[in-house]
Amino acid sequence: MTIKSAERISGRYLRRLVNDGRKWQYAMYEDQHFRKPLWMASAYTAAEAISQLVEKNYRAVSSQVFEEQSYLCFACGGIHGLTADHIIPRARGRNDRRENLRGVDIHCHRRITAGEVLSPHPKVLEAVRKHGWRWTITSETEGWVRI
Repeated sequence: MTIKSAERISGRYLRRLVNDGRKWQYAMYEDQHFRKPLWMASAYTAAEAISQLVEKNYRAVSSQVFEEQSYLCFACGGIHGLTADHIIPRARGRNDRRENLRGVDIHCHRRITAGEVLSPHPKVLEAVRKHGWRWTITSETEGWVRI
């Protein structure tokens, strides 16, 4: 994985840190001012360190989504274990940004993967609205947008 692809996937900025001669070190930042790193990673290859940062970001954003949805399934409102579902699937261009993720339980995830379109549960809409998000459907796409 390259810095450019990691930045496209995460919507964040990466910078290579000092190389100690054995491991590659990278940091991920919220913005292009590179002030305080969100996460840091090191590995024997640059691609591995960058991949670690993308995975850390994905896990953090997924946790944020679950919390904002009050740990309720996007579709059924159930309280079963959630998984992060990409609204625009990874196969069509991975994007791990907040607006492209929703928390769903395994049963609803299977239905979505099978092509069934599921509407957001009213309790989820209410919960995420408190965090500044609303669900929108247009002729081109569906997903979260900032209020």
